[in-house]
Amino acid sequence: MLIATCVPGKRVVAVSVLLFILAFALRVSLVVALPADYRLLPPREMERVAKSWADTGSLANPYATPTGPTAHVAPVYPVLLGTIYRVYGTGSKERFAQSIFSCVLCALRSALVLPLALVLGLTWRRAVLAAGLNVPYISAFNTELHGTWEAPLATLLLIALVWIASRFSQRPSFALKDAVLLGLVLGAILLACPAFLPMVALFVLAAACLPMPSRKSLTLWLAVLVMCAGIVLAPWTLRNLRVLGSPVIFRSNFGLELSLAYNDSGYTSALDEHILDLHPAVNPEMSRRVAILGEVEFNKRREQETLRWIRAHPGRFARLSAIHILNFWFPPAEIKMLRIAFDALTILAWLGWLVLYFENRNSGLLLGIVWIAFPLIYYSTYWSSRYRYPMDWTLLLAAGVLLDFLYSRFLRSAHPGFATAAVQHVKN
Repeated sequence: MLIATCVPGKRVVAVSVLLFILAFALRVSLVVALPADYRLLPPREMERVAKSWADTGSLANPYATPTGPTAHVAPVYPVLLGTIYRVYGTGSKERFAQSIFSCVLCALRSALVLPLALVLGLTWRRAVLAAGLNVPYISAFNTELHGTWEAPLATLLLIALVWIASRFSQRPSFALKDAVLLGLVLGAILLACPAFLPMVALFVLAAACLPMPSRKSLTLWLAVLVMCAGIVLAPWTLRNLRVLGSPVIFRSNFGLELSLAYNDSGYTSALDEHILDLHPAVNPEMSRRVAILGEVEFNKRREQETLRWIRAHPGRFARLSAIHILNFWFPPAEIKMLRIAFDALTILAWLGWLVLYFENRNSGLLLGIVWIAFPLIYYSTYWSSRYRYPMDWTLLLAAGVLLDFLYSRFLRSAHPGFATAAVQHVKN
């Protein structure tokens, strides 16, 4: 059983601040050294909706032509991004501010992994190693350095979710006041990151399996939790009912994304040149069709068409789904060495999870829930580097556990005296 080393709070804060500074400096340096040509990086859905929020106060027009109010993206990040646009105006200045904002979010990942790793029960050395690996790790270049999508924010919310789950598993409380607070927090997380729904549901199910006062108490606790989460989601749902004519709870674009993943073209990756040819974000004709049909009806029709295609091509559906799963864990890359590095990280992480599970079953189960539930929605769509980005830190954490485990074993076998002295030094 791994037991976190008793580390003074000031020491944790000092190292976390140092990690933040290093990660932030690296990313800002890359932003400055490799300035983006925004003529070659036209705004995508998230940025267009943010621009609409900045100009009109409405979450609207995510596509190539004006289409009106939208639920294509979750509301939290475009509101944050739109606020930046309001402050800095339009043009390259606002895009640079957007990049700096994203760099801050990404640097916070490195800083927060350290205290989270300690909460999960890792030793100080393993926690520092796991956090340190996040400093130079940049897996989605445009997403991380240019802030075009909400993945860096989702990363921080996933860290918060795992922290909440870890603390709850260590000291479970089924008091109604705790259910209220937890429900409100989970509702806010889902409002920002709807893709977390399967993971949140699995965490709640795992919590329900912990020792409880009675079945009646558990039922009431779950009801209050779900109700409070619903209260947070209700304004967004009612807004969508009013402006879209349908009570969209999370996002409206499932049919569109499903249609891009399953069709005769057989594209499976964002690296495929023509994968977005029929996406209304880049295809004006499709965008005008959205305006005519309405966003909800457009997505409903695309979903129905795709489901008919799936029923007619079960073999191709199975093959494409297998490729989606493979690409999620072993990402494609145009540079061969980069792909080898991604593959190696996945394998190291899987092996590290085994070490973690046998040393600290609770923390191993928490990471296992993330790895089982988080990718589910992305198994049904084409690969993009931004999709796995929010959980990349969990892979780095597990890989760090394995590297430290192998390092310790090597020291004990090759230099037992030195290893003992090193362990004693860490304890002190």
